Amino acid sequence: MMKRISINSKQSNDTTLVSNIFIDRYMPSANGAYVKIYLYLLRCLTSSSAYDISLSDIADSLGNTEADIVRALNYWEANNLLTIQRNGSNDISGITFNPLENAANNVQGEFSSSSDIKAATEHIQDEISVVVPDVSIKDDEELVFIITVAEKYMQRMLTANDEQLIIYLYTKAGFSSEMILELYDHCSTAGKTDYRYIEKVASSWIKSNVKTVDDIKNINDTYNDTYKAVAKAFGIVRTLGTAEKNCIDKWSKTYGFSTDIITEACGRALFQTQKPDFNYTDRILTAWSKKGVHTFEDIKKLDDEHKKQSLPANVQPFRQASSNAPKKPVNKFNSFSQRNYSTQYFDELEKRLLN
Repeated sequence: MMKRISINSKQSNDTTLVSNIFIDRYMPSANGAYVKIYLYLLRCLTSSSAYDISLSDIADSLGNTEADIVRALNYWEANNLLTIQRNGSNDISGITFNPLENAANNVQGEFSSSSDIKAATEHIQDEISVVVPDVSIKDDEELVFIITVAEKYMQRMLTANDEQLIIYLYTKAGFSSEMILELYDHCSTAGKTDYRYIEKVASSWIKSNVKTVDDIKNINDTYNDTYKAVAKAFGIVRTLGTAEKNCIDKWSKTYGFSTDIITEACGRALFQTQKPDFNYTDRILTAWSKKGVHTFEDIKKLDDEHKKQSLPANVQPFRQASSNAPKKPVNKFNSFSQRNYSTQYFDELEKRLLN
């Protein structure tokens, strides 16, 4: 059964009125689709002070998806224009329009000072020691565009921390809009939409001194290929966990092993333990790293040395065929003394037979 949502208002609703505060302060920096949804909800209030409607109804009327509608509602709630009521299942059950005079005193979408931005990006700033300038998103159309697209990738409203991170990357870290969107696309594809994870990835890219989208794709392709190779070597069909990926990053980035060397260790661990054992694999690769292994030839040398050291002390090297070889055993036939018969003997024997 389709769930119904009640919309209530504390404002006069005999006509569809759009406040000048909304037009002057909120509309310029908002996504056009969000403005359209806000205006449509206002229109729904013209017939009565309470109007029942569903997310599906709104989506069908405006040609959007229900997810688009939810993102818009979350955006306006974050800016204090709406209050969203939710039931025990966290489904939207009601929407209340707030007086814009009150909302104007509690705007969450703008940044008041560089100290606010510094607090939100303190983790990255600890690493590269910069201060973000005082910037407001609505002053830059490119930032508005980035945030709009990033929200589509994340399937959620961006938080203030998200927005401040984007400002930081755009104004101080030298990231182009394409690079920032690549960041959010990468995290979304990995199923990671948490701000802290996004910040961690951005920090690692900064450390890698990325300059272009191609640089980012090269990093992603390298690590993704290694993850896939390890999963394949172990026969893992699920998504690798964070701890498992950390192990692989250690092997590839800290130890500097190639994917082929890593999968060789995985194969040996699987053979010994009969299961995908990351700890056993880590012991193998740690030992190889300490031994200075870089190629398969290095691994072969270690294997040969290990075989020699593993031979029991009483095992002697094979002897080559020589004069020291054991003599043939003496049998009964050969134990008889052998006689020598001369030609003269046979001549005399013949004469006897003829006579």
